[in-house]
Parts: sequence; structure tokens; C-alpha cells
Amino acid sequence: MKKVLILLAATVVMMSAQASQLITVYWAFPASDSPINYVRALLDRANQMQNRYTFVMISTPGAGGAIGANKALSSTDPAMLATAHAFFSRPMLFSDAGYKFDDFQLSTLLSVAPWAIVTRRDFDESRLYQGMPVTIGISGLGSSTHVVAERIKNRFNNVTIVPFKGLGEAIVAVKGGHIDMSLETVKSAEQHSDLKIFGTTGSKKVKTYKLLSDFGVLYTENAVLGLFLLRPKTMSASMSADVDQILEQANADNPMLKSMYSNDIVFFYNLRTQEQKAAWYQEQITGMRNLTRNIKIDQ
Repeated sequence: MKKVLILLAATVVMMSAQASQLITVYWAFPASDSPINYVRALLDRANQMQNRYTFVMISTPGAGGAIGANKALSSTDPAMLATAHAFFSRPMLFSDAGYKFDDFQLSTLLSVAPWAIVTRRDFDESRLYQGMPVTIGISGLGSSTHVVAERIKNRFNNVTIVPFKGLGEAIVAVKGGHIDMSLETVKSAEQHSDLKIFGTTGSKKVKTYKLLSDFGVLYTENAVLGLFLLRPKTMSASMSADVDQILEQANADNPMLKSMYSNDIVFFYNLRTQEQKAAWYQEQITGMRNLTRNIKIDQ
């Protein structure tokens, strides 16, 4: 009888494991970058609210997010990509990105927020106008932070761009006095007491911070930090529908994600239908083409 009970218990465990389909979510940036916390909160909530799928996140940084995109695309098991607007900028700046926009579809949009350009509190912005050397750290070549930095460089040709593996490293370098500027979300930037916000991207002012356009930096109205999850087009229609529904519900139910929708969020999209998601996706491609025009990258 004892053997029968053990066998039954083992069978129940096996059936439970088989019932939950593993989906690997590739985070396209370093684990130290602050937006990962919102993605983690989303996936934790998604795992708590159902048992059909288990979402597991893996950080795969590098090449402006292209490594993560290609990991998700080439996986033989169900996979997704958690990424930002670097997804749209990388293929427009580098021919070897390895993926095409048509390879993916939007599953869930978490937020679209402005970038904050941060400096140490003792940074003198007159250095920009006096032609003195100024350095700005970015989260990798081909990323959306790279595009913003290129626009700043176009305005102030004394600016030198310094690539890092992620923004976490760049922020540490700013604090240590190794570089002068970097980029961060507004909310995260405000948590650093030893840093100040030089300006923000977008077309709408956040609190009393200046816009980059106030400094004569062009085309940064559309330079934003979008945080979203994509799925390869090869994912089955039934799984795609399930995953989208679960993640949308998790996005709506999670307190941490709700706290993100504060006044540092410039745009909020209530995307429910596949048509709405496809339209937003195409708008980002068009917007990034405008943002990256006339930007030449040495390859």
C-alpha cells in the first residue's frame, strides 16, 4: 500500500510539472538595470495567478539588446523577449542585428517614459557651451540611449560617447567622476541624492525639469524608454492568446506596476486588441526611423 501511495504521489507531481509549460523570457539588458524590476514583478504576478505556464527570466545583455532578441528568436522552446526601444534602434544603426521587425509581435506594453539625462550635482552645464570635453555613458551601441547621446553630440560636438554594458555601470561611473553624464529613468534618477537631472526627452515636461529641446537638442521628442514584451511570430496562435491574456491581467493587478504609472510616464497606451498592438508596433518603427535619420555609426 505504501508503494502505491508513493507511486500515486510521484504521478501527481509529474502531471503537475507537465501541466505547466515553461516559457523563457529573455531580458535584453543587464540584470543591474532598474527596469528589470518591473518585468520581474510582472512575471512573478503572472506565475502566481495561474499554473498553465511558468515564466522564467534570463538576462542576456549585449549588442544593444540584439543578443537577447536573437536568443528568443532562435530558441526551440517557447520563449519571449523583454526589451525596450533599443529593439527598434539597433537594426537601424547596425546591419548585423540579426533579427527583423517582422520576426516579432507585441505581447504586452508596460510603459513608455522619458529618459532623464543625469549628472553629478557639481556638473557645470556651461562646459557644454564653452567647448570643454564632456563625456556621456550609454547602455551599449545601437541602444536607444545611444541614439539620445548621438542627438546630444550633434548639438554639442565636444561630447564624447562612452559605451557600457548597461546603465547601472554608467551611473556608477558618473558618481565616481569617470564620466560626466548618463541616462536613467526619471523615477530612478530622483532616488540618487548625489545626482541631478540635466534634462529629459519627450515632448511633455516632467515636473520642473528642462526638456532636451530647451537646449537645442533636436528630434528627442520621440526618444523614450518603452518597456514591453514581444513574442516570436512562430509562437502558436493558441499560446500567444493565452500568454497575452495572462500578462495583461498580471500587468493590471500588480501594485508595483501600478506605482510606475506616475507623472514620469509621458504616454500610456491601453492596447487590448491585436490591431491596436500592431499599430503601436509600427508607430515605433516609424518614429525610430525619424529619430535615427542622419546618424552615422562607424562599424
